[in-house]
Amino acid sequence: MKKNLLITYSILLGCIAGAVAFVAPEVKMNGQAAASVTLPEHATTKAEFEKSKDIISSIPVLMDKAMRTNQQYKVLEGVVSIRLEERGEEERIDLTIKQPDQFYVRRTPNSNNPADYEEAINDGSTVHIKDHKGKISTSKPFSKHPSENFSDLNKKINPDYNGTYLPIGGVNEMLHPEMFIQGMLTRGVVTVQGEEQFLGRVTTVIVVDLKNGKLGDRVTFWFDNDTGIILKIVDSDGDRPIRTMAFESISFSEKPKPHAFQLK
Repeated sequence: MKKNLLITYSILLGCIAGAVAFVAPEVKMNGQAAASVTLPEHATTKAEFEKSKDIISSIPVLMDKAMRTNQQYKVLEGVVSIRLEERGEEERIDLTIKQPDQFYVRRTPNSNNPADYEEAINDGSTVHIKDHKGKISTSKPFSKHPSENFSDLNKKINPDYNGTYLPIGGVNEMLHPEMFIQGMLTRGVVTVQGEEQFLGRVTTVIVVDLKNGKLGDRVTFWFDNDTGIILKIVDSDGDRPIRTMAFESISFSEKPKPHAFQLK
């Protein structure tokens, strides 16, 4: 159930260290709007930039969890579907992740044809990728990224992929959403809609209305309040969904299942 609190921000950043234009937060409770302050269209002073940074920093799930998802769990198991709504096409991603350096991921491009798939593992030292024809290639995994002060939005954020960066599947942005903090979330009108239950978990729903989106003009995110992981993303043109990426199931545990990180 959504909380009766709607916080709307209007933020436009040409780049994170460049020109900034925004409207101060407008807070609505029970339909009553508080006063808002409109700043100059091209805000370039240090003080104005700091205020825009403060707006982003005021969303707790982003700064407290989403910037540090790798630190929020030990083992994740889940299934993600990626659906192109108009075509009705759907692919499936099965994954198991063990922090900080192991994973198994299987991508099925057409969920109606489960026999055609590719898969990859990180066994803790080497990444193995098997394509749909059975050919296997290997590479070195990402090493753990040095600890950063992610609360400083003046600096470029380098996502801490560590050994859990997935070479296939296209869902890294859901597992490592810190890449959105300086990108998608700072290029449009950001609305915190409140909290919703999704897959039995409490999420914070954030909508970003874009002027120049690649897939429509609106993106909606469901951030898991406990881990910061994005459980669902919907790209839409107004209210018309174009693409939906969503966990169909997700669970967290202390230990993976036996033989979890082996190619099938």
